[in-house]
Amino acid sequence: MRRLLPSFGIPGVAACAVLAFALWSAKATLEPLEAEQARLAAALEVGRKADPAARMVASGPMGPRERVDAVYRFLDRNGGTVEDALAELYALAEALNLPFRSADYKLTSFAGSTLSAYTIRLPMTGTYAQVRAYVENVLQQMPSVALERIDFKRPAPSSPRVEATVEVTLFVTRL
Repeated sequence: MRRLLPSFGIPGVAACAVLAFALWSAKATLEPLEAEQARLAAALEVGRKADPAARMVASGPMGPRERVDAVYRFLDRNGGTVEDALAELYALAEALNLPFRSADYKLTSFAGSTLSAYTIRLPMTGTYAQVRAYVENVLQQMPSVALERIDFKRPAPSSPRVEATVEVTLFVTRL
């Protein structure tokens, strides 16, 4: 210390002390935060395994080319029937214990095309995780469906359930 004082001076020694304190402080602060992060990550993984809504979400998004190919395969396979698509929308909701009781439909036809678009508004009540999993499953399993909008409303701040309106567009082929 006596040798450092003449070569660094009082400001240099003070700077070294501040640097040592900063390193100790960072270590003392970061270790508990890293432990908390690991605990939360483990709790999140346990929650994902226990929550059926989180389990149902398909893995990995498709790229743009795969999405277009999947839409055409879906339309060819299902013939683009509205009834089959609505049945699948309902089945995906039922699988998450999130059935909807009503729906509003609006048909749009495109001139010079064999495609039609049904805009469908689906009011539903469930947990946020259920509604989110439903939307993700619909988008993964039904390539001819596009999400237009989703509105959430929580009836009370302490309520775990939300009232949601999911609006999707279903593209179908016309005969």
